[in-house]
Amino acid sequence: MRSTRYLAIFMLTASFLIAGMVANAVATDKVPDKTRNHPAKHNATIPAAGGSATPTQPDASTPLSPRQKKPKTSISEPIPEAPDQNLETQEDEVLPPQPHQTGPASFPGTNRPSELYAYARAQEAIMDEVKDGSADYSKIAYWYKLAAQEGLPESSLALAALYQSGKAAPPQPESAKKLIAFATGMLKSQIASGSGDAAVQLATVYRDGLGVEKSEKDFMFWLVKGMEMKSPKAALLLGQITMWGTYPGYTREQSLDLLQQAANGGLTAAWLEVGFACAGAYGGMVDSPRSFQAFRKAADGGNPDGFHQVGIAYLSGIGTEKNEAEGFKFIKQAAASGNPEAMYNLGMLYDKGIGIPRNIPETIEWMKKASDLGLTSAGYYLGMLYINGDGIGKDSAKGIGYLKQAAVKKNVMARNALHKMGVTW
Repeated sequence: MRSTRYLAIFMLTASFLIAGMVANAVATDKVPDKTRNHPAKHNATIPAAGGSATPTQPDASTPLSPRQKKPKTSISEPIPEAPDQNLETQEDEVLPPQPHQTGPASFPGTNRPSELYAYARAQEAIMDEVKDGSADYSKIAYWYKLAAQEGLPESSLALAALYQSGKAAPPQPESAKKLIAFATGMLKSQIASGSGDAAVQLATVYRDGLGVEKSEKDFMFWLVKGMEMKSPKAALLLGQITMWGTYPGYTREQSLDLLQQAANGGLTAAWLEVGFACAGAYGGMVDSPRSFQAFRKAADGGNPDGFHQVGIAYLSGIGTEKNEAEGFKFIKQAAASGNPEAMYNLGMLYDKGIGIPRNIPETIEWMKKASDLGLTSAGYYLGMLYINGDGIGKDSAKGIGYLKQAAVKKNVMARNALHKMGVTW
């Protein structure tokens, strides 16, 4: 279902940089000239329904399609390093919420366990991109534990999932089960106190089978409960899963109304979904001006993916008047907020001189940042930039090094380029 969604958006956005940007053919080992907008995971607290969020390797000659990115947050203060001790030597994770304590083991700024949780989620997503066997999730487990101790049930569930997946070693054999019981008990207590968002979180426990048997019936029961309690997150999730037409009794218009309801309730992720829906991502309706307005609402709320989508709209002229300078400004905001796809696009804009005079050092800087965050297309781009010597000193050795890094991570373009050069990776 996700591939259908991304393809639909691709059909709307693929042409946004074709005019004025002459593509260098991949067959001649040149870097493709189209700015990319790579798919990413939802930024909502509740995960999107239906299937894996992991994008597939794109075709070498086409831009990637838009999506919401991996969970990130804006951390206004530095995150202290976790102790180097092994988690197995620490006390059991199942602890009641603790009053905030100052010191190196607590989150700076005190009462923000949700930011700590979001930081850990972002780090886990980055670590998931490490495929060479060196991934170490122990510090991520530590951050989840701190947020769980501050009373955040979703952090307890995330830590349990980390243990169940084998990414981190539990200190006790029953740690994951205890964490789940602790979190679900807390969620039910919150529901009894009137929290519709807690009902949504409990619904996703049954949807994903986190420590319990998967149950569509229980999932829908708690989701509807969240709707009855007027939770914007319940409206968002119900809108997402019904928009595909897989649940009887909902038209796309009704599903869009649910997404709009969630957006009006203050969820910037819902504004993104409204934007995608009006761009035809779910099939059917296309309302480009409304799509742009929704993306702009997300951007106005400070959402990095909103910045990215607005930038693409200005560059393409879809849903609004084409304005390359404005497009550059919004893409740069998204890149500065940590969006690797926006970093790639920003590097491309600097390379092609779109919305800004050409600046190869800036291209290299932003492509390196995107590559470091796991975007293999950026590594491929850097490799070809050095091999071709376009605007910089030609350095085939360095270029091949970048291509090999991307090839190891299964980038098809990098593998093809190395194959043509007779280089093994």
